Formats: sequence, structure tokens, C-alpha cells
Amino acid sequence: MLAFRAYDDPQRGAPYSLCSHDDSIRLIAPNDVLPVPGSVPPSLSFNRHDYFWLALSLAITDDRDQSLETVFVGTHTLSWPAMHAILQTAVSAGFCVPVPSDFSNAVKAALVWGLTHRHVLRRLSAADFELLPPLPPATANSWWVQTTFAAWQKTLCSRCVIC
Repeated sequence: MLAFRAYDDPQRGAPYSLCSHDDSIRLIAPNDVLPVPGSVPPSLSFNRHDYFWLALSLAITDDRDQSLETVFVGTHTLSWPAMHAILQTAVSAGFCVPVPSDFSNAVKAALVWGLTHRHVLRRLSAADFELLPPLPPATANSWWVQTTFAAWQKTLCSRCVIC
């Protein structure tokens, strides 16, 4: 049975993340999950942003769900429970990385797999998101801070020949 229990590093905070030796992410992107020296019990470290993009690649939105208009790309991220549920849903439906190496390879595999498995992908809602931890103010030209996930999804789908 695969475990999905990663969390933000309590000492360093996000985007530093920790997981146990039996976490599923170790099998998906082993090259990007590094042992934490001297940790007891043994734990592994990786980047939460990478996990976020993997989860986002294995999720789907509903055009009729207007709640995503309240979630902004530059100020929100998926919560841990949502990311774990997304990955657990995909893995239970058969998602795997053919040659596990790093998150880049895993995201590519997720995008390809998701094209033919849209019916089993977990749907996102505004409840799946949370505010990012406090960050320095965005620069004036950070247009993505004003872009909702719903608008971003529509832009991506308008360029996609598959949808």
C-alpha cells in the first residue's frame, strides 16, 4: 500500500517538504527526494512546488465550477490534503511513471497519462486551495498574480486541440 503523507518542513517551512521512507513520492521521483542527514526517524526532503505541479498535472477542472474564480495563480497553492487525494486517485486508477527519475519526468508522464484518463482525474474546486505563506511583494509586472485558475485553465484549453 502506498502512503501519501508528505508535509511542509516544520523548521524551514514551505517550499521545503518532508516525507517518510515509505511515501509514494519516493517511487515517483526518486532522484529529487533526498535523505535528511541525521533525521530520526529517517525522513526525506523534496520541493513542495514540484509536488504541486505533479498534482496539478493529474487534476481536472470543471468549466461550470465558478468557484475557481476566487483562486489566484500567484497567491494560492493546493493544500496538502488535496495534493495527496489527487495523487492517490491517479495512482489508484493506474498512473505510474514508466521510468521513475525526477519530478520533470513525472510531470511529463502525468500530462500524457491524463490525456487518456480524464474521466478518472480528480476535479479541483476552490476548497482544494490555500493561500501561499507570506512572501515578499510581487513586482509590478507579475501578471500571473491577477490571473485566476479558471481563466488560466480556459487559456490552456483554448490552445489545446484535444479538449
